[in-house]
Amino acid sequence: MMRTWPLFVLVAVLCMACASSRNAKLGRTYHTDEAPFQINAMRLADSSLKLTFVGPARLRTPDPIIRWVQTAIGTSENDLSDTLVFTTAQSGAPGVDRTVHLVGYTTWSSRKAKTATTIVCDVSLQTSTDEVIFRQVIPITAARPISLEGFTQLTSDSTMDIGATVRRIFLPTGEFLPTAETIRVLISDENGQVIWRSDVGKVFQQRVGLVQPQRLDEVQRMAISWDGTDMQGQKVPTGKYTAEVIIPAKPSAYTTSFAFSWSLK
Repeated sequence: MMRTWPLFVLVAVLCMACASSRNAKLGRTYHTDEAPFQINAMRLADSSLKLTFVGPARLRTPDPIIRWVQTAIGTSENDLSDTLVFTTAQSGAPGVDRTVHLVGYTTWSSRKAKTATTIVCDVSLQTSTDEVIFRQVIPITAARPISLEGFTQLTSDSTMDIGATVRRIFLPTGEFLPTAETIRVLISDENGQVIWRSDVGKVFQQRVGLVQPQRLDEVQRMAISWDGTDMQGQKVPTGKYTAEVIIPAKPSAYTTSFAFSWSLK
């Protein structure tokens, strides 16, 4: 008599076979203390945890392209009993954009996840031939409707794109943009003085708009070009600066800040 297996059992067997086949092809495994990116953990309304990252799409391995990201996860270093696989996509076009990021997300919804206050991850990045593993202890934050990961990208000897990779976590009630301005960038020097902002001298059309992206887990890159000058049009000196990227939404704006270096040409 033919035995019929439940669909979820067949799917689990196929996933185990795929993982076994993938691991069999890996040649070298490297453990590193230098994490190529930071994983963020956010507590959702149902008490599950949303894990996200934005990082480099390539490693310094014979095959540099990251093809698979997974993590062993738990509430302590002695209890990494759950395994999660990240859904990943590239932000930026290879051969077109100078900087291409790998963005990923997954959800941890086990009983341990719903009571965790801190989590530990052993993250595995796999190419077709190699595996790189790093450990992170990750604090848990309250989820916001949008997550921002800032970046800079040189576009020429005298210009730089400054912006953020934006991911939609959930859609809140009453969120909107009051004008046509979708992103704002402020740049401060080492003394904390704002030397440039993208909205100076501009008048934006007054209209109500949607904050993008709108689809859950959709990712968009938003950026503004900066030519290395201050608000008086003077070239700023080589040094370290801080960028604040703002999505000027109502009733609450979304922001991220990060340091970067500028070299006067």
